[in-house]
Amino acid sequence: MKKKAILLAVVILLGTAGLVQAQEDKLGVELDVTWVSKYIWHGFPVFGDQPAFQPSINLDLYGTGFSIEVWGAFADASRVTTYQEFNYTLAYDCRAFEGADYATDIRFNFIFYDFKRWGIDKHEVGAGFTWPNICPAGVVPGYYFGSMWPRKHYGTGDHYLQGDASGFIHVFSLAYDLTVPGFLPNTDEQVLNLITDLTYNDGYGARYGGPTADHDWSHMTFGIATDVAVGELTFTPAVYYQISMDKSVNNDDEFWASFGLSYKF
Repeated sequence: MKKKAILLAVVILLGTAGLVQAQEDKLGVELDVTWVSKYIWHGFPVFGDQPAFQPSINLDLYGTGFSIEVWGAFADASRVTTYQEFNYTLAYDCRAFEGADYATDIRFNFIFYDFKRWGIDKHEVGAGFTWPNICPAGVVPGYYFGSMWPRKHYGTGDHYLQGDASGFIHVFSLAYDLTVPGFLPNTDEQVLNLITDLTYNDGYGARYGGPTADHDWSHMTFGIATDVAVGELTFTPAVYYQISMDKSVNNDDEFWASFGLSYKF
């Protein structure tokens, strides 16, 4: 009850702030379809070694800073049908200290994780911070804090599948946009998005049928992505490499690729 009361208070507070600043902006819609060679989430191999198809729709609510996203993940149905996930996210984005070197982009989110075929429901509240102007060289540091808890357990016992996955997560990140000469026709330059992050897992999440995560540094990720305009669409290829440091999260280092196609209107 206490967590629900805190969550309701946060939603009401953010809703009030959004309504005060609402303008005559239109509803923004982004449709995205992404294929990944592996579905890796905060270090966990959620679908094992299965590739996954990940469609989503994101609604920007009239320039208020609020957005709603419905996101899905589906493994190769010809090989396995139990690997399906739906996530529902309510988020609020804003900037503090506009114009200053320490300007801070802030994102609050509530996520409902729904694994219907596994009988798992989980909730997460989180806050992310990035500082786009703090480094003259263009490196953007970031930090994300998340708290997860199960809505209810299915089956027998508190450790049924991923039912006992309550905990916290701390993600420290760096990002940099590297501009290189264009390698596509009629393109003068191309921007490569370089990212790296380091995660401390404080009992947050669990592998399918595996143990709850330890309280330890779990993994480090390196990635590179870029956006390519294809008419009114945006094609986003990316590759990632993960160094796994905690076997309760992942036994192996991981390499995977993703290919996304999005459309905004």
